[in-house]
Amino acid sequence: MKKKFNIFICGALTALNVFGASITQLITTPSQQVLLEWTEPAHPDSDGFELLTSTNLSDSIWSPAGGHDEWPGSATNWSEDISAPSTFYKVNHVSRGTVTDAQMLGIIDTTNLVNICEYYGVPTNLVTYCVAAVTINYSTFDARHISTNASGLLIMPVGIDSFPQPPAEIPAISLLHGTMFANEEVPSVRHVYGEGLAGALLASSGYAVCMPDYPGFGASSGTHPYLHARSEATSAVDMMRAALFVLESYTELPQPNGQLFIAGYSQGGHATLALQKELEQNHADEFPLTASAPMAGPHDLSGVMKPLIFSGESYNYPAYIPYVILGLNSVYSFGTITDFFNEPYASTLPPLFDGNHYGYEINDQMPAVPREIFTETFINEVKSDENHPFAAALRKNDTYRDWVPTTPTCFFHCASDTIVPYSNSVTAMNAFIEAGASTNLVSLFDPYPAGDHSDGFFPCLQAAKLWFDSFLAP
Repeated sequence: MKKKFNIFICGALTALNVFGASITQLITTPSQQVLLEWTEPAHPDSDGFELLTSTNLSDSIWSPAGGHDEWPGSATNWSEDISAPSTFYKVNHVSRGTVTDAQMLGIIDTTNLVNICEYYGVPTNLVTYCVAAVTINYSTFDARHISTNASGLLIMPVGIDSFPQPPAEIPAISLLHGTMFANEEVPSVRHVYGEGLAGALLASSGYAVCMPDYPGFGASSGTHPYLHARSEATSAVDMMRAALFVLESYTELPQPNGQLFIAGYSQGGHATLALQKELEQNHADEFPLTASAPMAGPHDLSGVMKPLIFSGESYNYPAYIPYVILGLNSVYSFGTITDFFNEPYASTLPPLFDGNHYGYEINDQMPAVPREIFTETFINEVKSDENHPFAAALRKNDTYRDWVPTTPTCFFHCASDTIVPYSNSVTAMNAFIEAGASTNLVSLFDPYPAGDHSDGFFPCLQAAKLWFDSFLAP
C-alpha cells in the first residue's frame, strides 16, 4: 500500500534583517521526492538563504535541510527524498553583511602605539603609521541557522598632523583571532589591546585590518560554536562586506587596493583555512585572495587532536578540551552533558563557558589529566566508532578535507608547539599536495623551532607579514 505524505510550506520567521523568500514551486514526484524552488528577495546579495525543515511544529524544532553545514548559500532550489509522514518547510533570507551600527573609536598615534607595545613586551618594528579603530555590528547567520547581529573591529592606518601619511589605497588583511573564552577579550571589546594589538600593528604597517569576533561573542548571543569551520568563515565573509561598506562612508581613510590577505593564529589558523575554502569556492569573484597564512591551527581535529583530547596525560591548557565538546555539541547536538562528562564536571564546567569567564578560571576547575572529566562510556564509544557523532563532527571540521587551495598558502607553525602540535600543519599541507596542489603554491615555515604555542605568536605573525609584503603591488 502506497504511503501518504503531507508537505507544508511555512512563512519565514520574523527576525532582524530576515526576509522570507517566497517558495514558488513545490512538486512531489512519483519516486517520493519533494522538489522546491524559491525566489530571491529584492536585496543586493543572494547567498543568505537557508532552507529549514520540521516534522512537528508543536516542538518548534527546525533543522537545516541537508545538514548543519549546507547553509547559508545561494541556491534557490532543493530536492530530497520524503521520509516523514508530514514535513514542513520554510526559507529564511538574511541580507548578510548589512551594517547595523558602526562607531569610530578614535586615533592612536605612533608614540602611544609604541608605548602599548613596550608595555606588553611586543616588538615595535611594525609601527609606521597612526591607526584608527572602528567597531562594526552587522547581520549574519550563526552556527544554529539563526539570524544574528555579529560584530568585529576594523583598524586602519591614518595620517594626522606631522605623522607619516599612508597611501591612498592599501592592501587588506582579514585577521582571525585565536581561542577566547570571555567576551571581554574579543576585538570589538578590547580594541587595540590583547590580540587586537596584532591587528593594530599590521594596520600601522600599512594594511587595512578586519577582525570578526565570531558567533557567540561581541554583539551576538548564545554559545560560541568553538572550532565550527563554516560559522567561522561565514562571520568573516560578512565582516569583510560590512567593513567595505563602512569604508565607503569614511572617505578620509585609505581605501582597499584589491589585494586581500587572510591570516590567524591557533583557532584563528583553523578559521583562516575555513575562510580560504569559503572564499575560493563561493566568493572568488567578490573577494579574490592574494595569499593565505594559517598559523598554528588545529587543522586535523579528527587525527592529531582527538588523541590529545582523550590522552591519559596532562595538557598545558586543559580548558580547550571541554570547549571543543561543548562548542561542537551546540551545533550538532550529539548528546547531553552527562553523556560526556563525569560529575562534578558535568555540573561545574558548562556554566564557565558563558562568555563571562577567562581561560585561566576554567583551567583552575580542570583536573591535572583532562581525560578524567569524561565518562568511560563516551571515551570508549568515540574511540571504537569512527562514525560516532562526535568523531564525525571533528572530521567535518578538519579544515583540509575535500578541497585544494588555488591561492598561495603558507602554514606558519613552531615545531615545539605542545598545545596545537606542529603535525596539524604538516598533515594539512601534505593532504593538499597529495590532492594535487603544487609545492610552489603550498608551503610550511617554522619561524621559531624552540617556541611553544604562546611563544610562537609574534614570530609567526612577523614572518607571515614579511611573506605578505612579497606579494604587494608596486
